[in-house]
Amino acid sequence: MSFNFLRIWLVAVLGAITALTIFFTVRIWRSHRLAHWIAALACLTLLSLTALASVNYYFKYIPTVGGLFGKSKDAVPLAKLEPHLGAAAAANPTPDKELPTHGKVVAIAIPGAVSGFQARKAEVYLPPRWFMAGTKPLPVIELLHGTPGAPEDWVRGGGVQDDADTWAKQNNGYAPIFIMPDPNGAFTADTECVNGKRGNAETYLTQDVRNFARDQLHASTDRKHWAVGGLSEGGYCGAMLTLRHPDTFSIFLDFGGDPNANTKGGPSALFTGSAKDAATAAANYDLHNLLQSHDPKNHLGGWFISGAGDQDVVKSNRELNTLAIAKHVDAHLFVVHGRHTFDTWKQSLAHAFPDTAERIDAIDQHPSG
Repeated sequence: MSFNFLRIWLVAVLGAITALTIFFTVRIWRSHRLAHWIAALACLTLLSLTALASVNYYFKYIPTVGGLFGKSKDAVPLAKLEPHLGAAAAANPTPDKELPTHGKVVAIAIPGAVSGFQARKAEVYLPPRWFMAGTKPLPVIELLHGTPGAPEDWVRGGGVQDDADTWAKQNNGYAPIFIMPDPNGAFTADTECVNGKRGNAETYLTQDVRNFARDQLHASTDRKHWAVGGLSEGGYCGAMLTLRHPDTFSIFLDFGGDPNANTKGGPSALFTGSAKDAATAAANYDLHNLLQSHDPKNHLGGWFISGAGDQDVVKSNRELNTLAIAKHVDAHLFVVHGRHTFDTWKQSLAHAFPDTAERIDAIDQHPSG
């Protein structure tokens, strides 16, 4: 059973305990040397816990105790999926005897075979129908985290499994495969999903992940069945990758993303060459420029969603949405209550997911009744 974790009452209790500990530390500091060092250590620990609890309460990154340890409600070891993995298994899998009631989440290493990119393990949600023999190749939503961040973020704080399971219940077990890969290589790294100094993240996300999904996860290869998006950095990446690779993706989900590759140090931190060369390269990844050159024949769709308190992003999204519609992208603009937090991104996914799932054909083609 899960419960809301690190609510404001917990922050208040930790703060009160910390204050009392500091008070007694001051009282005993001069008279008990060993005790004052123990008390000082307790103060430091409690202050750290209170700060972390306060930050988590704001961002809502870890909503449950299970999430604290990176656990999904139905995580399964990779070994249990081995009968289903691979091209041969996809053609003739060893099926479950009955349709599972929920999808499963597993951590899978997706190698950078083409890109050479060194990524952490991806989190992958597999819908109930994935485990049944005779299932058609399934559509994919590639969902990206931000920086700092990790592939587990969408499982911990984004509500991806709940949204996917709810959809699957309504569609006889059908739902997209959610692949949550690592675009950065480390918790605090920031590639902005480009090919550059920090690795060939763009190639990894558009080729290596796609090839792995095709070969190992029985995923569709039709670009109409692929969407990509995410939160913050991942939101920008979703729109950028779709506009740069319309032969790979047909829909983007931009939740709180910037309009360009935005990292500390500017373009020179991402791209090789002189400052002028780096600025020229960065212009090729700017969403305004990509939309201006968009070919309507690509038939793209997308979402720009942000929290009402994230005012710079709201303004940027309005400009981008207007430009997207003018360039015949089937774009949607939405503002939810909140700021640049997981509460906002969870709402964003819940809002955009049903329409996206339908458009990438994550539905039961032969419903009963």
